[in-house]
Amino acid sequence: MRWLIFGAAGQLGNEMTRVLGPRAIPVTRAEADLASPEQLGELATRLRPDGVINCAAYNLVDRAEENPRDAFTANCWGAGNLSALCASLEIPLIHLSTDHVFGGPTPTFPDGKPRAWLETDAPAPAGLYALSKLAGEHLTRIRNPRTWVIRTCGLYGAGGSGGKGTNFVETMLRLSREGKKIRVVSDQICTPTPVRDLAPAILALVEAKPPGLYHLTSAGYCSWHEFAQAIFEETKTVVQVEPISSQQFGAKAKRPVWSVLGSVHRESTTMPNIRHWRDGLACYLHEERPGR
Repeated sequence: MRWLIFGAAGQLGNEMTRVLGPRAIPVTRAEADLASPEQLGELATRLRPDGVINCAAYNLVDRAEENPRDAFTANCWGAGNLSALCASLEIPLIHLSTDHVFGGPTPTFPDGKPRAWLETDAPAPAGLYALSKLAGEHLTRIRNPRTWVIRTCGLYGAGGSGGKGTNFVETMLRLSREGKKIRVVSDQICTPTPVRDLAPAILALVEAKPPGLYHLTSAGYCSWHEFAQAIFEETKTVVQVEPISSQQFGAKAKRPVWSVLGSVHRESTTMPNIRHWRDGLACYLHEERPGR
């Protein structure tokens, strides 16, 4: 089965291309305009894929507050165009989404302890980036019933870098080399997920599960401050990381306080499991990252 991969220059798109090998048809932003259904149709006619993987996104969270049109063009209308194309060709779509759709109060167990967000929980996007991604989820599933929407969290990888130009791990290491003061938020909890682990898990999920909405991340969770500390512990880098609040950081867009994704499918024997985030980080730092 040959998969047409949009957003192939990004971290996950690059890794999906690597994992699929000759079955991948990578397409970059320069080669395809998601806002142009005609161009997408011409591309599909020429390349004749058996399925589409949409890793393309406008993921500049703060900038989306000032440029909502760009965010919705890529994350909603562009994703919808891809889904409509897949429906017309009667082929499946894998569409990637985000933990950012959960910007509401942290869900809890009856005893008051926090629990992971499940696919059955109601989203509450707090910013325009999150809203555009949630709208894209709905539109893709409406336009093509053969769509897998996969929410994930905290991606990083050794491949492409997409619009952001880097990832959190590389940013931390660069700041330490430059001797810069490092301040990282400690009140946002997430699950860092390496694309090296996520890409094969996505393919396994699609092979085993019917179309629908799924959460897929590494196991465990930490604050971004704890993630930064783990990076320096793994690389034996002596540096002080100052914990700060989200309010002190002062980002334009509000981020979720609790980005831990669980799944109603977690007990299923066919649901892929990804190793603990700390193990994935160690593998990335010592085996995968370029120039190590």
